[in-house]
Amino acid sequence: MKTTTIRRTLPVFALFLFGFLIPHSPSKIYCSLSTIDLKAPPPSAENPPHPPKDQPIALLSNSQQRMLPEDSNDPSDDYGAYDRASLPPHKRYDRLISSAADEFDVDFYLIKGLIQAESSFDPTAVSSEGASGLMQIMPGTADMLGVQDRFDPQQNIYAGVRYLKFLIEALDGDIRLALAAYNAGITRVRQWGGVPPYKVTKRYIKQVFRYAKEFRSL
Repeated sequence: MKTTTIRRTLPVFALFLFGFLIPHSPSKIYCSLSTIDLKAPPPSAENPPHPPKDQPIALLSNSQQRMLPEDSNDPSDDYGAYDRASLPPHKRYDRLISSAADEFDVDFYLIKGLIQAESSFDPTAVSSEGASGLMQIMPGTADMLGVQDRFDPQQNIYAGVRYLKFLIEALDGDIRLALAAYNAGITRVRQWGGVPPYKVTKRYIKQVFRYAKEFRSL
């Protein structure tokens, strides 16, 4: 039990420490983790961060490796034998979102609100800065979390929710600050001692909460 707890805690601690070291642009509206090896010692001048080369970190632990059914007639499933395009965009990935919400203990509707604000539920969305997919994952973040295909909804959602959970915990459970950090970077949030005074960030937070409220009422 102790070994499992330590293994699950180390990645979060590394992310928490690294949040202080990497500057974020206030204009970026996507997940912006830098590429680091979560198993390596904390980065320093003598030990700069670098991406893993031969053995990427798995997005899920061994105990979390589970596959969705390959064939299903349930229209709420995400990889079933049905025309997913027939569903409204905000319902096409409910099962994946629910699974990630349970895994990382993040509100289901908050995740949906964030995805709506980030990509309008378009898994092929690409920002001018190179962020991709439903939760707009950057290449460095994908490498760090072992995401092989940022356009794959399952990998993208799990990476985005895992990062959001890190921000929530790092900011003492303050959802508003966590959203600000997802948008502008945790470094900016700490520098300002709260939500940075950027219009794009303030608008982003309001959008996510509004979308989450709307989805909850459906």
